Amino acid sequence: MSECASVVCLNTPLQRKIGSVGTPLPHVQVRLAADGEVLVKGAQMLGYLGEPALSDEWLGSGDLGHFDGAFLVLHGRKKHQFITAFGRNVNPEWVEAELVQQLPIAQAWLHGEALPANVAVLLPRFASTSDAELAAAVAEVNRGLPDYARAHQWLRAEQPFSDSNGLATSNGRLRRPALLSHYQAAIDHLLASEAL
Repeated sequence: MSECASVVCLNTPLQRKIGSVGTPLPHVQVRLAADGEVLVKGAQMLGYLGEPALSDEWLGSGDLGHFDGAFLVLHGRKKHQFITAFGRNVNPEWVEAELVQQLPIAQAWLHGEALPANVAVLLPRFASTSDAELAAAVAEVNRGLPDYARAHQWLRAEQPFSDSNGLATSNGRLRRPALLSHYQAAIDHLLASEAL
């Protein structure tokens, strides 16, 4: 929004689609790059301090998405996308959002960079949540996802992802490198045991 100097898309009371960010406003044009990145043309900033001025009339938003009719649906940030061992691009925020909509799951982080299987680290919503309940929630989400994006394996988180332990920011955004560092050994062990 800051780079575009305005709101780009909007759902209104008369024209809305749940799950979308709305339709582009009349003063901007929106299209998708070949990799799914949302590009915006219209009023925009001149550039960042200390960097060259922007020269392209189409601004890369850094968001990935698709159009559902006239409505723009976002999948997450391009920089968070990972590529599996099979060469498939996965946007983890999409899968994580689906997982946390399940009652047993409070927080989720999905990792699969260069791996043959995606691994989710899940924080149960309640201390009494069983592994069977988590497994059922993951299975429910997986039914609606393409195979390459599914949480093929999962681990129970030891603690909430929070600012105090460095696994999330103060506003709840996941610190992906910190999560990978913290859970790398457990993920390696899980995948090695599954390969036996």
